[in-house]
Amino acid sequence: VGAFILLLYLFIIIRLIKIARKTKDLTSSLISFGIAIMFILHIIVNIGGILALIPLTGVPLPLLSYGGSISINTIVMSFVALRISIETNKIEEKAYN
Repeated sequence: VGAFILLLYLFIIIRLIKIARKTKDLTSSLISFGIAIMFILHIIVNIGGILALIPLTGVPLPLLSYGGSISINTIVMSFVALRISIETNKIEEKAYN
C-alpha cells in the first residue's frame, strides 16, 4: 500500500513537471515548478520524519494527512496547476488553427 501511494505521488509530480515544461509562459512555468517542489519537499520531510531519518517536524503528507490549512492549500495548488494546463492546451489549439 505504501509503495502504491509513493507511485501516485511520483505520477503527480511528473505530471506537474510536464505541465511546467510544456507552458510557454515563464510565470506559469515557475508556478508549476513551485507546486512540484512543494509536493516533493512535503513528501521527503514527512517520510523522512516517519522513518526517523530527520527530526519529526509535523509536516503533513499532501492529500493524505489530516489538516485544515494544508488540505485547502493543496487543493488550491492543484486547481492552479490544472488551470495552467488548460490554458496551455488552449494556446496550442489556437496555434494549430
